Amino acid sequence: MTVKEQVLPVTFELQFKITSDRVTIRPPELNFGKIFEGLSSKIEVEFENESELPQELLLYPLKKSIAVENDQPLIKLLPLQTLKTHIIYRSKRL
Repeated sequence: MTVKEQVLPVTFELQFKITSDRVTIRPPELNFGKIFEGLSSKIEVEFENESELPQELLLYPLKKSIAVENDQPLIKLLPLQTLKTHIIYRSKRL
């Protein structure tokens, strides 16, 4: 690196760390089981951020019968954070 009118060299060191962008979702498959008409069922889902950087997940588009607890389809995870929430299935009344 050169700087105008710089007489002495400037030494510097760059440090970096490579991190994964992996987010693990458990369970990997949702099975709400058998539900009577007009009722709902919910499953606890765990999102684990394995990265040392923040991550955002957008659960979209969702069918009208599926919802995320507290109507929060955007999930923000801090580095190495694990978040638990519920996915809710509401059956339609025929």
